[in-house]
Amino acid sequence: MVAPAAIRHGILAARNIQHALKGCPLLLFQYRDPRTLVTVGRNVAIAHAFRRSFTGFMARLV
Repeated sequence: MVAPAAIRHGILAARNIQHALKGCPLLLFQYRDPRTLVTVGRNVAIAHAFRRSFTGFMARLV
Protein backbone atom coordinates (compact mmCIF):
# COMPACT_ATOMS: atom_id res chain seq x y z
CA MET A 1 0.00 0.00 0.00
CA VAL A 2 2.39 2.64 -1.23
CA ALA A 3 -0.02 4.99 -2.99
CA PRO A 4 -1.98 6.22 0.07
CA ALA A 5 1.24 7.02 1.92
CA ALA A 6 2.66 8.80 -1.14
CA ILE A 7 -0.50 10.89 -1.56
CA ARG A 8 -0.45 11.95 2.09
CA HIS A 9 3.25 12.70 1.87
CA GLY A 10 2.61 14.92 -1.17
CA ILE A 11 -0.13 16.83 0.64
CA LEU A 12 2.18 17.34 3.61
CA ALA A 13 4.99 18.52 1.33
CA ALA A 14 2.66 21.16 -0.15
CA ARG A 15 1.64 22.32 3.32
CA ASN A 16 5.26 22.45 4.43
CA ILE A 17 6.12 24.65 1.44
CA GLN A 18 3.33 27.01 2.46
CA HIS A 19 4.55 26.99 6.07
CA ALA A 20 8.14 27.64 4.99
CA LEU A 21 7.06 30.64 2.88
CA LYS A 22 5.12 32.05 5.83
CA GLY A 23 7.96 31.37 8.28
CA CYS A 24 5.93 28.88 10.31
CA PRO A 25 7.39 25.64 11.72
CA LEU A 26 7.24 22.60 9.44
CA LEU A 27 4.95 19.65 10.09
CA LEU A 28 6.18 16.09 10.59
CA PHE A 29 4.94 13.19 8.46
CA GLN A 30 2.85 10.74 10.47
CA TYR A 31 0.97 8.05 8.56
CA ARG A 32 -1.20 5.45 10.19
CA ASP A 33 -2.65 2.81 7.90
CA PRO A 34 -6.18 2.27 9.21
CA ARG A 35 -6.70 -1.15 7.61
CA THR A 36 -5.50 -3.65 5.08
CA LEU A 37 -7.67 -6.19 3.24
CA VAL A 38 -6.32 -9.10 1.23
CA THR A 39 -8.63 -11.33 -0.79
CA VAL A 40 -6.89 -14.66 -1.33
CA GLY A 41 -9.64 -16.55 -3.10
CA ARG A 42 -13.33 -16.58 -3.69
CA ASN A 43 -14.30 -17.20 -0.07
CA VAL A 44 -11.05 -16.41 1.73
CA ALA A 45 -10.05 -12.97 3.00
CA ILE A 46 -7.67 -11.59 5.61
CA ALA A 47 -7.99 -8.11 7.12
CA HIS A 48 -5.90 -6.12 9.55
CA ALA A 49 -7.94 -3.28 11.00
CA PHE A 50 -8.12 -1.41 14.27
CA ARG A 51 -5.12 -3.32 15.69
CA ARG A 52 -6.89 -6.66 15.16
CA SER A 53 -6.79 -9.40 12.54
CA PHE A 54 -9.86 -10.90 10.91
CA THR A 55 -10.24 -13.83 8.55
CA GLY A 56 -13.01 -15.26 6.41
CA PHE A 57 -16.41 -13.64 6.28
CA MET A 58 -15.62 -11.20 9.10
CA ALA A 59 -12.68 -9.86 7.10
CA ARG A 60 -14.96 -9.00 4.21
CA LEU A 61 -17.27 -7.05 6.53
CA VAL A 62 -14.40 -4.89 7.79
